[in-house]
Amino acid sequence: MKFHGLNDRRRPPVHYEALPASSPGADDAVEGDLLRGRDGYLFKDTDGEEWWVMFSAKEGQILACANVDDDEAEEVRILASGISREKADEAFRRFPPGSLEDAARLAAGLEERE
Repeated sequence: MKFHGLNDRRRPPVHYEALPASSPGADDAVEGDLLRGRDGYLFKDTDGEEWWVMFSAKEGQILACANVDDDEAEEVRILASGISREKADEAFRRFPPGSLEDAARLAAGLEERE
């Protein structure tokens, strides 16, 4: 995993890159800019597992990636596709999710309105 920058409007966003990824519909490489939630960059699911949520320019996707060790294959979930970067950034700024499930609902709502 590689991280670049800070998610601060005055600086480049945090950029995420990971290899490999294992998920239906995801390529071997996962790359995107992390989106912030109410509690920062990590989103917990109902089981307490931690996830990164990011905007990937490829097909305008919002992805969730499991926070795993470098030795493990990464689970990737596609939360939404066909979303503009501006729409994703604005939604996560205006309505910062508190959990992975909240982030998934927010992403799905953006996809429906496209």
